[in-house]
Amino acid sequence: MDKKHVQVIGVKVYTTKKNTKATIVDYMKPYSDYDTENSDVCSGYTSGSFYASGDLSELRPGDIIKINYESGFQGKAVYSGYDMIKPAK
Repeated sequence: MDKKHVQVIGVKVYTTKKNTKATIVDYMKPYSDYDTENSDVCSGYTSGSFYASGDLSELRPGDIIKINYESGFQGKAVYSGYDMIKPAK
């Protein structure tokens, strides 16, 4: 897996208190070059998650995606979409 891509391991879609859909996507990805170069042992994968307003139930565990971000409040990265690299089988 390319270091710019992540593999979806879980998708949770729910209805917010304001009656809108929201999604939390959990993923795994290879460790960064920094992590591997500055660790005594660094094997396997690391994990993360992102929040998206809206329904992303089209994502499935096993999908390989590229997460897109844009600059948000105070310059913090904010999820802005994803590109499907390889759908799960």
